[in-house]
Amino acid sequence: MTFVWWHWLALGLLLIGAEFLVSGYVLLWFGVGALLVGLLLAAAPDLSLSWQIITFATTAILALAASQIWLQRFGGREEAASLNRPDDGLPGRVFRLEDPIEHGIGQLWIGDVHWRIAGPDLPAGKEVRILRWDNATAALTVEPVDKDAATQAAAGDSGTGA
Repeated sequence: MTFVWWHWLALGLLLIGAEFLVSGYVLLWFGVGALLVGLLLAAAPDLSLSWQIITFATTAILALAASQIWLQRFGGREEAASLNRPDDGLPGRVFRLEDPIEHGIGQLWIGDVHWRIAGPDLPAGKEVRILRWDNATAALTVEPVDKDAATQAAAGDSGTGA
């Protein structure tokens, strides 16, 4: 079987299109290698099949290796470190309670995520600071921004003086 230039171009486009179905930027570079061989074969139609395959394999592997080196050096490792850690970046942030914390448990909406929170009993409307994620209770541990409010809430004092 002899390959003509458009076979390689079709293979290249097919591999690049298949990259959309899988991840990893692997098929992309094999597609680029096939496109390069197709263009080379269009310019030099007498190129033997063995040289076509050697050119395809070499360019694909070199492009793949170069992309892996580039991704390791510049590829956003900070985002990957917090993958599957949605609570990352929350400690220290302050939010206003929409619902009260009762019996040490409450809830808080942050963006479009509903979080279970644990902390001292507080009424709705109070501001809380997130301390950490607690694996034991599967909740964000919070503290009131105003320490006096936490002391009053813990003591059960309503502040009316009665």
